[in-house]
Amino acid sequence: MFSTLYPKHLEEMRENRRRQDTINEVDGTYKDIIELIGDKPIDEYTNIDGRDYREKLSQIPKNRKKVKRYKDKTLKELL
Repeated sequence: MFSTLYPKHLEEMRENRRRQDTINEVDGTYKDIIELIGDKPIDEYTNIDGRDYREKLSQIPKNRKKVKRYKDKTLKELL
């Protein structure tokens, strides 16, 4: 499952001395993918999943983490 694999990638980023801000951003992106598309084995993600993710992400307010009324809502609630 993707949710069990991505922490290993984040750990590799730490070992390669990537900036913590970058690691946090990647972590947030991975969590967004799981929330919007679902958690499944890595080889089951398709190009269609990528397009769906991009389309859904474009519908979400840009400053969702900064604007008070959006802050505590999940991505699905925002959609």
